[in-house]
Amino acid sequence: MADAVGTVRRWAERHRSLAALILRAKPDRSRHLFVVGVPGSHTCHPFLIQTPSLLRFLQNVHSQNGEDGVVAEIFRRLEKTSPGWFVEFGAWDGKYLSNTFTLLEQGWSGVYIEGDSARFEDLKATRDQYPERVTAIKAFVDVHGTSSLDSILAKTATPPDFDLLSIDIDSYDYWIWDSVRFYRPKIVIIEINSAYPPGVHYVSPPDVCLPEEQSGQSFSSTIQLGRSKGYFPVCHTGNLIFARADLVGKLALPTRELRHPDLLFVDSWLPVSRKRRFRVERLLKNCVAYIERSVGFPG
Repeated sequence: MADAVGTVRRWAERHRSLAALILRAKPDRSRHLFVVGVPGSHTCHPFLIQTPSLLRFLQNVHSQNGEDGVVAEIFRRLEKTSPGWFVEFGAWDGKYLSNTFTLLEQGWSGVYIEGDSARFEDLKATRDQYPERVTAIKAFVDVHGTSSLDSILAKTATPPDFDLLSIDIDSYDYWIWDSVRFYRPKIVIIEINSAYPPGVHYVSPPDVCLPEEQSGQSFSSTIQLGRSKGYFPVCHTGNLIFARADLVGKLALPTRELRHPDLLFVDSWLPVSRKRRFRVERLLKNCVAYIERSVGFPG
């Protein structure tokens, strides 16, 4: 692949209009692929860089970036027919921008964890709506000791292989997931800093307060952590969604996404300067065969 990409790079240098084409490429939502128009031609060419497969299921009921729809499709493919168990922290009231409240409305049970006193009062109101199925815990989750996620969940009815873990605390999410040892959820949703493109490895320290643009961890560092824990990335929505390795086959994802997880990255959060470079790199890497064999660019 590296040699092929080098060939296309050299080809693109000789045909500079290609770079302009790539930067103007637009996603065709109806066909879930990118379409590039050729200068001087009335035709368009579909590049083989399809929209990540699970993104076509984006839908918000309570979630922020379409996670509700993606989660529903994942569990449909996993043939989940009975109510499951979730854990979410950074929960607020359990409803606002929640990745799990839709599941609760569908009969699931779970644990909500919130450390802020005022927000926990809101969470208690949600618990009172579903007293048989919601455990509400006031705590700030930490990486060690009695405030670790393992320790907190050990005091609940959470099964070791529960269905969905959602981590969203806008800071040391990476270190929390890294610290989990006893529990092996089937699906993990974890917030990342999507301003860092694939290939950048960055993790903010767990005990330092940083500006928002420097907090959290990058896409690639999170994937590295997930793999070390036996998980595969399956979708990027701004959050990264992982499936446990023993379940990935049931999701029937395209081989290209499993082999090249960078294809999952959505560049909406990148600064313009990074977005332009990322779009060129990704299109070059994934359209090598199409460019060389199928597209007759003029000149």
